[in-house]
Amino acid sequence: MDIRRLSLWAGRTASVLSNDAVHAVIEDQGGMILEFSAPNRLGGRLNAHGVPWYHGHGMSVYNDDNHDFWRDEQLLYHRAGGYFSFPNVGMTSRVGDVLHPYDGASSRGYWMVERYGTDPEFGGVWLLSTLRNKEDGNQWRIRKVDVMLPFHPVLYSGYIMTNTGSSPLQAEASFQSLLGAPFLESDSYISSVASHWYVSEYQELPSIQRRLQPGAVFEKLKQAPGFGGDTVDMSVFSGMTGTADFISGLVPRDAPLSWTVAVNPRQQMAYVVFAPGPAYRGEGHVPADYTHFGFNYGGFQRTPYALYDGGTGLSGEIVCGMGVYHKDSGLAQAVVQGQCDGVPTFFTLEPGENRSWMSAIAFTAYENARMNAGLHSVEATQDSLILKRTKSVIPIPADTSFHALKTIMGRVGYSL
Repeated sequence: MDIRRLSLWAGRTASVLSNDAVHAVIEDQGGMILEFSAPNRLGGRLNAHGVPWYHGHGMSVYNDDNHDFWRDEQLLYHRAGGYFSFPNVGMTSRVGDVLHPYDGASSRGYWMVERYGTDPEFGGVWLLSTLRNKEDGNQWRIRKVDVMLPFHPVLYSGYIMTNTGSSPLQAEASFQSLLGAPFLESDSYISSVASHWYVSEYQELPSIQRRLQPGAVFEKLKQAPGFGGDTVDMSVFSGMTGTADFISGLVPRDAPLSWTVAVNPRQQMAYVVFAPGPAYRGEGHVPADYTHFGFNYGGFQRTPYALYDGGTGLSGEIVCGMGVYHKDSGLAQAVVQGQCDGVPTFFTLEPGENRSWMSAIAFTAYENARMNAGLHSVEATQDSLILKRTKSVIPIPADTSFHALKTIMGRVGYSL
């Protein structure tokens, strides 16, 4: 077990948490998990998280001579890997006098590292960081604890969201991971706990080509309704199609765990995002009611995804995650809609109120080649995640009850 600070580019800094199973590099800027790597079967290491080719290395997009290339958008400048979105998920959205940026201010802010160390009870390492937003009408604080335990190929993260303003704060929240090369390649497949899916109606730019029918509802990733009336298998990364789509899935109400999985059968490696599901009844906890996938298969044909506006989209990536939100339409639409199939699309923090979020990511190689053809379910035991395909399984050591994370959060004064 190890934890240390790291200097990156142009004064940007990060923290490295590692054990024998995985390494995680968490940048202070945006809280981006740039690296989440594990040994592969060939003796090397593979980073599951995508770091886009256009990833900026300066202090800020506003200080970069080529800021126009990133459209003066800070998130596009440093976005990579996994991150937490609050209080807006998806498109830029205005609520009252507040203009919430794409995927929220939490993905743009500087997370101040307060302390880090080792835990004597669990033998793990922990990192404490805080982000504050002081904008009028949008005042809040997030306290975050990242934990890594011995022998677990898992990074656990807990967030305490506090309304520091004087009026109620409406919010969405989501953890999401951007997956790309070298982990993501043709014939990689995805799966999720969701019972059915909604295709985004949002059309950001007329030039973006879609594979899926906007506004459609469907049950199986393998049988998604195509834009031209055909059926599309969205469970497999087919390569660059020049399209971009977003789907969100409703998690069954009795699910104790929400999860999404991505598997590379050539490398025989599996990546999982998981969080307490709707059946979890922790006081003040925000449940992972929805999961989602964003598919960019070269569909964004503008800078910085392309070399020039109207050019070839050079990014092939899948974003997977979960939380409380309304598709990718942003907070304003979430408030207007209120719910989707009876499930809330946002939550409200009263002045001084705290709410919590917990999630984790896991990444590991596996030996059972039968899992290369797909999985049917993910089950949680007290000490493992079990990825299942009929009689074949991938066991992943994990604290699925988040007991260690909750205990450490309480010990360092970050609990509810």
